[in-house]
Amino acid sequence: MYDDIIKKHSLNFGINERLIRAIIQTESSWNPWAIRVERGFWSRYLTGIKNIFFKTPEKDEKWLSYPDLASASYGLMQIMLSTAMEHGFRFTYPTELFDPNANIKFGCAYLKRLYEE
Repeated sequence: MYDDIIKKHSLNFGINERLIRAIIQTESSWNPWAIRVERGFWSRYLTGIKNIFFKTPEKDEKWLSYPDLASASYGLMQIMLSTAMEHGFRFTYPTELFDPNANIKFGCAYLKRLYEE
C-alpha cells in the first residue's frame, strides 16, 4: 500500500522504507484520513503559530475559525500542520495533509531534520 510514494520519499530524503512503514502503522494504522487533535497545543504555542499562519498567503482564511484544524496531526504519518509548514508545506486548506503523497513527503522531511540534529 502506497509503495511508490514511500519508495520515492525514502530515496529523496534518505529514510529507510521500513521506518516509514513502521511510523505509518503505529501512527495511523494505514488510515490516510486519520486525525488527532493535540490537546493543550494552543495554550503552549498560540502566539508563534498564529504568526506562521497569518504569514501564509496561499491559505483561505475561513478555516482559521476552526482552531482544532491547526492543532491536529494529519494522515498516514500524523504530521502536524505547523511542522509540515516548517518544512515547506503550502496549502489552501490544512486537510491537504490527508493526501498520502504530501503527508509522507513532509513526514520524511521532518524525520530527516531529526536525524540531522
